[in-house]
Amino acid sequence: HIPAWPTPPLPIPRQRATRNPRPLILPALSPFDGLGVSRATVPRPGEDPEELSAAVTAVNEMYAEVTSLTHDWTFAVSLDSLPTQNLVSTLSLAEGFQSSPVRRLEIVRMLLKARRFPEATAILQSLGRDFPDQQAVQQQQLQVVREETARQIADALEQRRLAGQHNLAANGARLYPSKELTPETIVRVERIAADYAESHRRAERIRHSLSELASQLEDAAVRTAARHAVALCIEQLDPDSLPRFAAFELQLDAAEAERPKADEQLATALSGWLLGAENTMSSLNDVLSLYEARGMILNYLASEPDETEIRTQQAAQIARTEGVSAERIAAMVRHLPPPLPVRIDAATPGHAATFRIEPTENCAGAIGLVPPEYHQTRDWPLVIAFPQTGGDPAAWLRWWQPQAEIHGFIVVMPLVGTETGETTWTASAIEHQQVMNLLRTVRLGLRIDDERIYVAGHGTGGEAAMDLMASHAQEFAAVAAISSTGRKHLQWTATNAIEKPWYIVIGDAHPLWFEQMGQLAAKLFRRGEEIQVWFDATFVKYPDHGAEAYAEEADDLFRWFQLYRRQAWPKRVHARLLRSTDLDWGWVELGGLPKQFGQLDAPSDASQDGFRPATLDARMSSANVFRIESAPAEVTLYISPEIPEIDLSKPIRIVEGRKDRRIDYQPSVIHLLERLYQTGDRKRLCFMRIDPAER
Repeated sequence: HIPAWPTPPLPIPRQRATRNPRPLILPALSPFDGLGVSRATVPRPGEDPEELSAAVTAVNEMYAEVTSLTHDWTFAVSLDSLPTQNLVSTLSLAEGFQSSPVRRLEIVRMLLKARRFPEATAILQSLGRDFPDQQAVQQQQLQVVREETARQIADALEQRRLAGQHNLAANGARLYPSKELTPETIVRVERIAADYAESHRRAERIRHSLSELASQLEDAAVRTAARHAVALCIEQLDPDSLPRFAAFELQLDAAEAERPKADEQLATALSGWLLGAENTMSSLNDVLSLYEARGMILNYLASEPDETEIRTQQAAQIARTEGVSAERIAAMVRHLPPPLPVRIDAATPGHAATFRIEPTENCAGAIGLVPPEYHQTRDWPLVIAFPQTGGDPAAWLRWWQPQAEIHGFIVVMPLVGTETGETTWTASAIEHQQVMNLLRTVRLGLRIDDERIYVAGHGTGGEAAMDLMASHAQEFAAVAAISSTGRKHLQWTATNAIEKPWYIVIGDAHPLWFEQMGQLAAKLFRRGEEIQVWFDATFVKYPDHGAEAYAEEADDLFRWFQLYRRQAWPKRVHARLLRSTDLDWGWVELGGLPKQFGQLDAPSDASQDGFRPATLDARMSSANVFRIESAPAEVTLYISPEIPEIDLSKPIRIVEGRKDRRIDYQPSVIHLLERLYQTGDRKRLCFMRIDPAER
C-alpha cells in the first residue's frame, strides 16, 4: 500500500455568519490571527464598505483551505502563509485535538512533513502535559523533531556558505551542539567547520609568504611597488578569493629547493589575484605593470560621461602599458572591485543592509538591499524587482528580503515615477533608458554576477519586468511577473525573449485576467516561428485568488532563479522593435531606429495595440559567418573569442544583402574598455568592434 501524498486535510469546524455573494474584486486579506481568521474591508460604490472575514477550515502539510465566514468564497493558501506564532493555536481548533492524542500525533507528523519543527515541538509538549500516559511516545517523537531540526540547520549552514555568508556558516558550524544528533548530521556540520579551519590556515600561510617574498626583493623600487600590491592583495584575501591563489599554493607545497625564485613566486601569486589562477604569470615586472593598469581601469570606469577625451587618453595609455593585452584586461576586469561603490547603510549582523540610489535626469533612482556579509571579492546574483504602483516601495522591498538573505541575492527596486513621486510604468523610451542606465549604475557600484541578473515585479511592476525582458533580453537570465496581466504590445515582442525562462503567477479571480493575459499566455506555450524553440514558461494559476502579493511564491521563485544563468551568446537574434532604445542585442547593435517604428517611444497605455514593428534578424554560424538578414539601420558587431564555435584564427565573414566582406580578428584593449564603460557588463566583453564603416 502506498499512502496518498499529500495527506487529506484535517478539518477545522467553523460557523458561517452570512452567505453574501463573492466580491467581484477580491480584497487583500490581513494576516491570519491566532484563531486562523483573516479580515478585509470590501469597498462598495455609493454604500458603506462591507466587512469580510475568512477562516482556515482544513489543513495538511502543503496547504490550508480557507472559507469566507461572510461571503461565498473558498480558496487555498500555502501552509507557509500561516504565521509561526499563530499556527499552533489555529491547529488546536482541529477536530479531536482536545480529546484525542492520536489526532495530535497526526498533526505532529503533518508538521514534520511540512518542516515546521518549532510548531511540532510545541504540540508534542502539550501532548505530554495533557495526556501523561503518552510521555514515552512524546519523548520518542521529540527526538525525531530534534534530529530533523538538526538536519534543517545543517541545510541552512550549507546554504549560507554557498551564498557567501562565511562568518555565519563558520560560526554556526563551530558552535553547533552535537548532543543527541544523528551521525550523518554531525559529519556534515564538522565538515563545514573543518573546511573553514583549513581555509583559514591556507589564508594565513599565503599572507605570511607574500609579505616575506616582497621583503626579499633586491630592487628598492620594485620592492616598494610589490609591497603596495601585496598589502591590497592581503586585504582582499578571504574564502571567495582564495581559489585565485591555487597556482601559488602549489609552489608553496613544493620542497624549498624546487620553488622558483622569490620574484617569480610573487608574480604567480599577484597575477592569480589579479587575473585568476588559470592566468598566472612569472614576470614580476609585467605583473606590476598590470597592477598599475588596474588602477587606471578603475579611474577610466569612474569617469563622467562627458569626459570622453580623458577616457580616450586613458584607454590609449592602458593599451600601451607593458604586459597588457585584451585577454589580460578581460581577465582582470572580472575581478575588479566596483569603481563607483554604492553607499550601503549599516546593518544588524546576519541581516541584509539597505542602500539608496538617487535619480538623475537620465537614470532612475532605486532602493535596494545587499545580503548579509556582502563583500567585494564575490559576484552576487541580482534581482531587479519592480514594485506595484500605488504602494510603498519599501514594503515591496521587504517582500523580497527574507529569501534574498537566505540565498545571497542583491535586490534593486527601481523608482520610475512622476513628479508626484508615485512609481509608474508607461513603457516609454525614457523609462527604458532610465532603467538601463540604472542597471549600469548598479553594475559599477556593486559586485554583480552579470550572468545571474533577473528582472521581476508585482502588478504593474510585472508589466515592466516582462517589457524589459522583451526589449533587452541580452541583459537578463530570466523574468518573473507576479499578479500581472502584461501589456498588449507583448504579443509582438515577447518572442524577442523566446530563449529566456518566464515565470508567471496569476489568480483566476484577478479582474479581467484572461482577457488581458490570455493571448500572451497562449504565446508562451507555443513554439516560435522564426527561432523554432519552445518558450521555457512556468505558469502558476491560483484558483479563486485575486490581485495579491503571493508571499508563498517567494521561496519557490528564488529556487527557480537558482536554476538559470544567462544563455550563451545567441546564435540568432530575431527582434521586433517598437522603441528607439531597444537597439542593443548582445553581439549586434543598431545605430538607431527610423522614427516611424518608435511607436512606444511616448508613454502608452497597457491596452494599446495595432503595432507595426521593425525587425532585426541576424545570425552567426560555426564557419565564422555573421549574416545580417534584416535591419532597419546600420549595425555594429561586437566580437568575442567566447562566442560559441567561433574560430578567430580564421577571417570573420560578414554578409549583408549583396555585400560580403572578410575581416581578420584584431583584439583591441580600447574596444574592450569602451564597451565595458557603455554597459558595465564584465562577463560579456567585446574584444573587437566592427563598425559599419569598416564593412
